[in-house]
Amino acid sequence: MKKIIVASSLLLASQAFADSAIVDSIKNGKVSGNIRAYNLVNDKKPGQDQQAFALGVKLHAENAPIFGFNAGLTFNSVDDMGLVSNNVDKRDTKYIFTADHNFVALSEYYVNYNGYGFNVRTGSQEVETPFIKTSDAHIVPATVTGHALTYSGVENLKISAFMLDKFKGRNKSSFTPIEAEYKATKATKGVTVGGADYATKEIKASAYYYGFSDIMNLTYVSGGYSITATDSITVTPSLQYAAEKAAGEKVSTDGTNDIGSKVMGANVNVTSGNLKVDVAYVTVKEDLSKANNGAFYSRMTYFTDAIYTNSMTHGMALSNGDKETNKVGSSYKATVNYTVNADLSTKLSYAKYDYKEYTGVTTIDRSETDWDFTYKISSIPGLSYTNRIGLVSSDNTAKALTQWRAQLQMTF
Repeated sequence: MKKIIVASSLLLASQAFADSAIVDSIKNGKVSGNIRAYNLVNDKKPGQDQQAFALGVKLHAENAPIFGFNAGLTFNSVDDMGLVSNNVDKRDTKYIFTADHNFVALSEYYVNYNGYGFNVRTGSQEVETPFIKTSDAHIVPATVTGHALTYSGVENLKISAFMLDKFKGRNKSSFTPIEAEYKATKATKGVTVGGADYATKEIKASAYYYGFSDIMNLTYVSGGYSITATDSITVTPSLQYAAEKAAGEKVSTDGTNDIGSKVMGANVNVTSGNLKVDVAYVTVKEDLSKANNGAFYSRMTYFTDAIYTNSMTHGMALSNGDKETNKVGSSYKATVNYTVNADLSTKLSYAKYDYKEYTGVTTIDRSETDWDFTYKISSIPGLSYTNRIGLVSSDNTAKALTQWRAQLQMTF
């Protein structure tokens, strides 16, 4: 009888502890997010001008860990408030993919464990790697489903591993298999990623491998070293290399050839106080025996991948939604960043894309000048305004345009 009483007491005590732990976990959890109003205008020369507006809400909730375990949910809502034309030719789809005027999405739902230098996460989540990113520049970030493991138990080093199977673009409400982004003709097993990032005051280096099942393998390495030129000037030269090679059943091609690409880039950064200047050069090697003559595929980014010469509306890779094909050739970019004060920062950049010409394709040379500024309204914590203007010029006037993006955001 005494044993039964003791066992019952322990059970009740453990149940009470569990209930208390769960209640405390919820009470000590975190709720964060943002409210964004974002307007975009494409002034085309010539062509039909386009406009997009979206009012979006991001709400993220996460309980406090219990023995290292916790869960997270992120809800997104997007609505153009009836301020965009019903004519699809006059609508830009960067915020809402179809002619619908709104959508909602559960973009993250995961279980997480953190302890002993490890972080393990499974479910839908945001991922930041050189060629799979949240690309969080509009209303809704891009997310993926799968499993993620990171280890940061060694000073200055982070090791990452991912097994991912689905992708949700930043203007869509649902997830699709990763192979669909590469126009694969059959189901695959998604992508496996392994990477390492090393950073000290002087050195930054990364190495990543992406295995897109039955499509291709992508290898990426980069590194930079900071040199103190004077007491006030630091110079950081950096190099990057990326290569893609068809793998497995090679189900994604341009219809005639397998994927195969090589990218090399160099960047020099000069920093003096609040002023940063970057000059970069990137080349994509021509290979007539490969898909799109050796063009580089980056279908899970939006000109937000690691390539040095990417700009606001253009870049050297075949990015998500990019309608061009044979992006083979060279590019350079110059960028000036200046932090005026704690509330105001600005950036000015110029990029030139010089592509090789091929009969019957639409890849056109162009240049892009972008001017950005972000103003944080200090009297209202979390409130900021970002203004971005891009001027795109080309020998083909059909590709020339002026793009204006304006964002008012409140974070909490």
